[in-house]
Amino acid sequence: VGQQPSARVVCAGREVPVELSFALHADGGATVEVRDHGTGIPTDRRQRVFEPAFTTKRDGMGLGLAIVENIIRHHGGSIAIVDPAGNGAIFAIALPAPPHLEGAPS
Repeated sequence: VGQQPSARVVCAGREVPVELSFALHADGGATVEVRDHGTGIPTDRRQRVFEPAFTTKRDGMGLGLAIVENIIRHHGGSIAIVDPAGNGAIFAIALPAPPHLEGAPS
């Protein structure tokens, strides 16, 4: 995927560095990847992380990724967890081209 800016996200009271990658496709769609270098997500939990109320954190509510997935699907996209080389996790988001507005110039 394209450029790799970095950011810091506060998670469970600590800063976690993440890398962001993005690409625009010829069909107008886009791919966004968010990667961290933490402990990763065990295979048996990968589908569950998108379920409402699923959390592995003592103080977590388990709503964050469920809300993210809902928003992405509402826009016709998808989100998946990809195995990175090394450690951490990659969330890959695919979004379709936005619909053309009626009467807008192309």
